[in-house]
This record gives sequence, structure tokens and C-alpha cells, in this order.
Amino acid sequence: MIRPSLTFISIFIILFLSGCSSIPIADDFSIEDVYEEPYTYEMINDYEELSKELQNEIAFILEEIFFYNQVNETNLEKINNFIKNGQIKDQYVKQIQLIVLNKNKLQSIQSINVTYKTSKKNKEHIIESVLKRNSKFNITFDLNGKDINDKLLESNLLFFCNSYLLDQKNIIEDHIFKKSDPKEVIVVFTKPYEEYATNLEQKYPGIKFAFISDKNHEEYVQKTLGIDSSLIRFNNIQKLDQNIQLENTPRERKDFKKVYFLVDYAIGKSIVPLFRSYLLNNDFYATNGILLGAINTKQLSDFDNLHVPAPKYFYKKVAQNQSIISLGDEIDKGLIDDMLRIEELNAANASDSYILLNSGPINYQNEKCIQRELSFWRISQESLTIPL
Repeated sequence: MIRPSLTFISIFIILFLSGCSSIPIADDFSIEDVYEEPYTYEMINDYEELSKELQNEIAFILEEIFFYNQVNETNLEKINNFIKNGQIKDQYVKQIQLIVLNKNKLQSIQSINVTYKTSKKNKEHIIESVLKRNSKFNITFDLNGKDINDKLLESNLLFFCNSYLLDQKNIIEDHIFKKSDPKEVIVVFTKPYEEYATNLEQKYPGIKFAFISDKNHEEYVQKTLGIDSSLIRFNNIQKLDQNIQLENTPRERKDFKKVYFLVDYAIGKSIVPLFRSYLLNNDFYATNGILLGAINTKQLSDFDNLHVPAPKYFYKKVAQNQSIISLGDEIDKGLIDDMLRIEELNAANASDSYILLNSGPINYQNEKCIQRELSFWRISQESLTIPL
């Protein structure tokens, strides 16, 4: 079978775009119940037949290209060889060609003039991002500029259909409430999340709720899971004869299968490990808001096995940074980078294409609000340290 080559990109793209007004993301990226996002690995043809080293090499170069990081002659030559060998699926060959076309459009831009109205912190992130990417931005900060929400997680960043936080909430709700029985879910929340918890109760009757009010988290978890009485009985029996060493394994509650945490980092780093120690067969969920206070990715070990609707590749990159203020600060920087990437694509009148952003993959469509295609990452400290 003859594979299309990037050498003939100009002719191919003209013919291809004349027959298509937009490029839908392939079904591979919307598979239900995906916990470890495939992304660039999913683009590889006959994946299981290739060596792990070759899988990693192809996936890494594809990630560089779909991030618009290194769309250069060296990487494109390697990609061309992978295409000729039939190692990249045909639908992604078309997407790669579109990215090369868009990259050429971006390089032809003389300048991008934009004015923003935002906080001092966001201004610093914007300036840092512009300097880092060595782009052609000419940015002014003014009260009459485009208004960017000070809280970036809650902002649609000018171009997205929803905020990053809302996109995460939507996929969690869809997964644990709409695609399964709400009665199998317990929502663990603190005071700042009370309004959202109330809204969930109204939308999905039958959910169980556990409000965290005390500071003794272990006692709270035991009471919530109904194992406090079991522990009391055990202690009373043990007191009858101190010479006999008994072992006690409290039973897991069986009336729910999923736990949705609505807590911040300070509470989460204590509560999540406790729930995990007692509930060995349950699934745990939260938005990445629970991670914001961590000052390095090593602290994510407290959240092992927690499912967050966010791309693992972003946290792998953060893990390579030896000095960060906090994970929340890195997420804010990533969101600013995403916003500026869309500014560039709009200014270049870029073609519709599949793109990887810090906050997740998107199907970019010019002059349309952008929807992220999120899937769940099950947090694992080990997965942040192994090669791509």
C-alpha cells in the first residue's frame, strides 16, 4: 500500500481541504471509560507489534508536532519514514499535514496585536509565555482590552466553550452520575463546595453526601464509612485479654462504588489516603483543583489512584521542572500558553486541525468556541517518572 508522504504536502492539502470544511477528531479520542489517555500512542498503527522503544520514539515526536513545539525538518523527516513504513494511522497523516500547513501560516505572520484586561499575576504569566515562545506578539494591557478572568481555572480564556474547571466537572458528572447509578456515588465535600454539592443533589437524586466539618480526619473517615463501631467493638474485645494479639480488618462499605472529592489540597492530602486505605475496590474522582497547593509532583503520591480529567503529559512536563511555586501556578501558566496558542492560530487564519494543549487535546475550528476532549488520568507517581 502506498502511504502519503509529507513531501507532497502542498498538493495533498489543497485537494484535501477542498473537500472538507472541518476535521473531526477520530473516535479513538472519545472512547468511553478511558483512564489513561492514549493521545499520540493511539495514532500509531499496529501499536502492539512495535518495540517499546519505537513506540516511545514515535509517540514523543508526534507529541512535539501536535504541540507545535518542533515542527522542523528533522522531526518531519522521521515522521515521513514512519508514514512510509505504515506506522502512523492514515487519519493522523492528514492531521500532521494540516499542522505543517498551519505552522507555515504562523511563520508568515508579521505581528499579533492584542490588548488584555487582567490581573497583575496574569500579566506576568502572559509576558513570560510570550518571551518563552519567541513569538510576534505585541501586547498591551488596558482597561478596555479583552477581559481575562483573574481565576484562570474558571475562565473560558476568551476562546473556549467552557472554563477548564467546568469541562472537568462535566466529564466527571457524565461518567459517575449519567453513565452509572448515582446511588453508587458518595460526594465528600467541605464548606466552600457546599453550593456545588447542593446543585448535584438536585440534579442527581440518590447521591450520598459526606460533609467534612471536623479536623480529626481519620475519625471522620471511619464514621463516614461506618467502620467506627467495628473498631470500637474490636478495642473492647482486645481489652478482655491483653495477652492475646488480635487482628482487625474493618469491612468496606458496599453501598457505594465511587467517591467524588470536593475539597482543596490541604484537606485532600489527608482525606484521600485515608479513604484509599479503607476502600480497596472503589474509584476516586476529583478535578485538578484538589492538586493546586502541591509544590512539586512528588506530593501527588498522596493522591495515587485518584482519577482527574486532565492530560498526564502536562504533569510529566511539570515533573521535569525542578523549581515551581505550586502546581496551581504551573496550571495557570499552561492555560495562558493555551490561550496565546489560539490567538496565534486565529491570527494566522489556521485550518481546522487536531491540536494538543496543556489543558487537553482540542479539535481547533476557526471562529468557533473550542471544546476540550478530556479523559481521565489515574494519578500515579511512577507514571510521571518513566519515559514517554
